[in-house]
Amino acid sequence: MAEDSGNSPETHGPDANDLDAHGAGGPGTANPGTGEPGADEPGTGNAASEGNAGAIFDEEHLAHRRMIRARWTWLITVAVVTVAAVAITAIQREESAPVAHPVVTLAPASTVQAVAGIPAAALQTVGTGSISRGLTPLRGLPYMESGGLPVIRYVTNEACPYCAAESWVVVAALSQFGSFHDLGLSESANKEVFANVPAFTFYGATYSSRYLIFRAAETTSNEPGKSGSFLPLERLGTADQAMVSLLDGARATTAGALPGTAPVLDVANRFYEIGAPFSPALLANQSMAAVATALTQPASPIAQAVDGAANWLAAAICSTDGFAPARTCDPVTQLSGR
Repeated sequence: MAEDSGNSPETHGPDANDLDAHGAGGPGTANPGTGEPGADEPGTGNAASEGNAGAIFDEEHLAHRRMIRARWTWLITVAVVTVAAVAITAIQREESAPVAHPVVTLAPASTVQAVAGIPAAALQTVGTGSISRGLTPLRGLPYMESGGLPVIRYVTNEACPYCAAESWVVVAALSQFGSFHDLGLSESANKEVFANVPAFTFYGATYSSRYLIFRAAETTSNEPGKSGSFLPLERLGTADQAMVSLLDGARATTAGALPGTAPVLDVANRFYEIGAPFSPALLANQSMAAVATALTQPASPIAQAVDGAANWLAAAICSTDGFAPARTCDPVTQLSGR
């Protein structure tokens, strides 16, 4: 069938090709392949045949144009609906799905080295410091290990001030068993009760050790989204979700404790800690360099809190990894109850 040439159906008549396409011959000829008489035969009427052919063509032409219009209308409708759905989904994902974190600012190398290398003499002088008790024992759970090494799991977030305070303890203690790489610079959210507490972020960082496996999950950033909630960073796996629920419930049975407190630290299912063992107010509005320097000064309140808590954590780890390495575990054996 001929394509629409832009003429309206009322003025467009069939040409020879149009008629041939419909099987109509010229005047005085038989219709091809039918043996029927041509237009000049009695009882046919040539003018009537041409009028009928033109009417049939116009009707088919109009039907063709209506079909094309209907198809375009359907395609445009589908396209509009699809674009709208994609836009709505994109808005929803801003709050519900993990987002790309802004480029992580690495913690100054000098600060990381200072915290990782707190002199053994300073740690021994501090002892338990101002922290009167260590991690809480866990009983009745299977030992958590991987490849024969104890697994330490840490669920935290960048926004909470207690997580910020505990990050110093974790880095100080675990650096005695291995090495952190690419620790980030962070601080608690400025709308929290203890705002701007300097911290390490474990998002994007790695840890290597001969003695243990460390797995950290930073669940949210310290940056709020459009709804006011903090933007998600990492989703918890099923095992970590179960651990958090279990330990929140255990913590809720102790006096003065509230479920849902962060961070959550699990040492091979043998010890756990929720929250920080000291007030984040101790570190609020301090620079990272100032905190790192204070950790080497046993008499400072910061060393009494952070170093003391790090010694308690090291003792818990030593009791799960066969008390190795000796240089770390021997000085804290009295804390581990060995």
